[in-house]
Amino acid sequence: MHSLSSCPLVIMVVLLLTLPVTARARSCAPLNLITAPNSPFNRIPVADQDGIGLCYAYVGAQLINYQLVRQGRAPSVHQLFLGVEYTLFTPAENRAGSIQGGNTAEAIRQLQSRGNCPAARVREALASLAQKANSREVDIFAFIIKVSERLVELQGQRTRVGGGSLTDADVSKAYADTRAALEPYCQPGTRLEQIFPELQALAIAAPEIMLQGILAPFCREREPLSLPAPNVRRFQNTMEATAAISEKITTNQSPVSITYCAQVLFDGAHVGLVRTPSTAETTVTLAADCGLHESLIVGQRPVADGGCEFLLRNTWGTNFGRDTANHRCLCRHRRTGAFVDNCTNATHNNGQYAVEACWIGTEALGANAAKMTWM
Repeated sequence: MHSLSSCPLVIMVVLLLTLPVTARARSCAPLNLITAPNSPFNRIPVADQDGIGLCYAYVGAQLINYQLVRQGRAPSVHQLFLGVEYTLFTPAENRAGSIQGGNTAEAIRQLQSRGNCPAARVREALASLAQKANSREVDIFAFIIKVSERLVELQGQRTRVGGGSLTDADVSKAYADTRAALEPYCQPGTRLEQIFPELQALAIAAPEIMLQGILAPFCREREPLSLPAPNVRRFQNTMEATAAISEKITTNQSPVSITYCAQVLFDGAHVGLVRTPSTAETTVTLAADCGLHESLIVGQRPVADGGCEFLLRNTWGTNFGRDTANHRCLCRHRRTGAFVDNCTNATHNNGQYAVEACWIGTEALGANAAKMTWM
């Protein structure tokens, strides 16, 4: 999840259901960027942010990697490096306050201006930590973010009472408490305490600076990214959202990133945006249950009632998300690579198939979409 400025009167919701069936059908030419011949997604696996708030970086990395593969290059952008660079080097007025909230377009611009550390080098930097901690990368990310937040909190408490800097005992307790809090969510056998020395040696509370300290020795050389500049469009109403998304994916034959209320994935009738029109630009406010999130739109198709569905590629792993089990999805057989469309939860989670993306009604998504980003 991330903030709207970055990954939460009259409501101007104009439903496509008010249009004639023929007009709606003509605007929904079938498109599937995943199953297309020689699709770049053959080389870009489904991402799994697994609870950490870096959806903007996961999605941004996929947008860039898609363009790189189209150019015949390797998909070489790692989401962690994208997030760290964005948080550390984007001017404060153009970014969110922490690595867990981000603006995809600004993150891409930052990487284009400074150059990229190849994903292989980032993975190399993380590999020793992952091996030492018997852990996944995502568990290490979560640990660094949470322990940093705890250290900042403790330092604030000490400062308020005039207590000076944190002691070694404070730091050790913060590490131990964070480790214990994350335990139920980590893979079995995780030993995050084994990486305390590396993180303590950095002696800095901010997670993005900790992460930069880990990556810096491996990322001394950067590669240029000669790619289209990112673009952003904010939506005034549902009709505009659905039409703009459809036009962009079909014209460019490329994915777009959508910032939207993820609650619509659990409740198709949910509307989490309130749009207040003005003479300049419609102001969007978020309902408390919006759950602002970012995903890719990678296709569309007409449906029997004359409506349309978008194909949404998420960052919640190859089950799409356990709580969204009722979606009809596009699955890929893990061994043969064969696709099965309209697969259901029984296929999602039987161990043989990976969920590549899932179908969602265009009106439902459009009513919850705040903006889109594309390259």
